[in-house]
Amino acid sequence: MGLGDDLLAAGQAKLLNKPVRIGDGEKQVTNPLYKYIPYLSDFGEWFIDYGGHRGYYKKIERHKTWERIHFNMDYRAEPAIIELESIENDYIIIEPHIKRGAPPGKQWNHYDEVVRGCDYNFMQFNSDFLDCLSVGTSVVEAVRWIAGCKAYIGTEGFLHHLAAAFGKPAVVLFGAYSHPLVTGYDFHTNLWRDVPEELGHNKAVGAMDTIYPDEVIEALNDCC
Repeated sequence: MGLGDDLLAAGQAKLLNKPVRIGDGEKQVTNPLYKYIPYLSDFGEWFIDYGGHRGYYKKIERHKTWERIHFNMDYRAEPAIIELESIENDYIIIEPHIKRGAPPGKQWNHYDEVVRGCDYNFMQFNSDFLDCLSVGTSVVEAVRWIAGCKAYIGTEGFLHHLAAAFGKPAVVLFGAYSHPLVTGYDFHTNLWRDVPEELGHNKAVGAMDTIYPDEVIEALNDCC
């Protein structure tokens, strides 16, 4: 299940200004959050978006040992609208992990230095990797925490799209794998490196290592 991709699709579907259903034209995409998105309907007009057919890329080039996304540079992410009661809190939600199977170029290895270098209250979900509060959550509970949080910090992905849906400040570490013009939001602080050989390449690493903790801490201070 691509939760982040599904939220991107929901954001694009919002622009139609009518009831829509997301899927391949015959089968709807199922997502636990879709019932909280008011313009999605089982009987609306089809918005074509599903695994293997996403608006943010033109094609995926596949070889025996690697694959590469060729992004649609005309695509612009749009925040979805989610109607769900928040859990009000003063935490910065921090996500030190990428999902299993994600490109290694999306992983940043210095979140612990950020936690130690700031006086903010940090919270992580379903992990005790960092020395801060850890909360076990379901997907829906995570949405409620994000809806009420102070800010979000982490890589490009599901939680950063959630933060956008609720208009929350965020520091998003893009590295060079994804492009913030395509899957980012202009009201977030997007830390990106222009390394063309890494863009969309699932085996390329290195750009994330040029993002240092001091840069992230400064970005957090600016948005909080």
